[in-house]
Amino acid sequence: MLEVDDTVQNINQASSSKSNVPARSSYDTFHAYKPETPITIHEVMWRFKAVLSDMQQLQEAVREAWEAYAAKTLDLAAAAMTVNTAIKVAKSIEDDLVSFVEESKVSSNPENCRIVSDELKLAPAVAKKLLEHDNPYLELFSMLHHDVTRRPVSVTNYLAQWDNDLYDEQYDSLDAVMIPAYTTLSAFHFRYTVKVDMRGKSIKAEEGDFGTYEPEADRQSMSGKEKWLQHRALAMEAITEISVLANGTGGFIAVDELTNGIKELLQAKRVRLSMVFALQTLLIAHRVLGAKAYMPFLDLRTWLKRTHGSITGVRSWLRDTDVRNTAWGPEHTSQLD
Repeated sequence: MLEVDDTVQNINQASSSKSNVPARSSYDTFHAYKPETPITIHEVMWRFKAVLSDMQQLQEAVREAWEAYAAKTLDLAAAAMTVNTAIKVAKSIEDDLVSFVEESKVSSNPENCRIVSDELKLAPAVAKKLLEHDNPYLELFSMLHHDVTRRPVSVTNYLAQWDNDLYDEQYDSLDAVMIPAYTTLSAFHFRYTVKVDMRGKSIKAEEGDFGTYEPEADRQSMSGKEKWLQHRALAMEAITEISVLANGTGGFIAVDELTNGIKELLQAKRVRLSMVFALQTLLIAHRVLGAKAYMPFLDLRTWLKRTHGSITGVRSWLRDTDVRNTAWGPEHTSQLD
């Protein structure tokens, strides 16, 4: 508990000081406060679900932006800004969650091993290994999956196994909490940054390695497994292509948040939750646009052509314009010699 008398005394000392900087003892007293009851894994799970709920609302905003773009009531620039801003907000939310998870020291609490073992129906040794994994989200996603579907799932499903029965019936219910995107991204992370020794600047994959994405296919008639295979094909192929931009040479600066996220994934060899959100926004765009998913690229090409024409026109005007012939007069143009 806080020592109130010491705190008041420290504040008085700080107020009598000539410096505007708070007294060190006053800051330390407040900063050192810790909850008397240790944070439990149930509290971490509650916070995790709250963060996913916030990200789900962000996903709705992204979906509405792409629907407005498809209806031509919103231009590409506005839709892109909405998506990138949403990813930045998701990253900010995640930063708060990461510090909370790390402070809870879930992996070092034996009681948490028992909770995970009971809830996921795992052997104690397996539960302990799960909690000691270097990715703090794996155990949370595993527990969340069990909470939603009442079906235990091994953590290996989130790393290596793509075509498993996890997606037969549960895909639609889990889609809102981003587990499909997380599984896809984890598989990518596992294949290219753990199992493969990457020596090149970009990631190479043969065409059809991940199946074939069919933009005109009827999603409503698909089973959960079929949807998963389609989304996996789309996401894995897209990530492979975007990795070229993420590792671009010659001072290339990645301005897109999904590209930045992949660059961070390759450098840190760790999957961030905001990266999962970025991948989910890609799936949302394709679900909304369907067979017209090419529209943003055509609009981007048109925008780039107009921008190039504008820049060329300005350069031509500057080259052909003699400032001395303008209304500035000699008193101004002399400074340009």
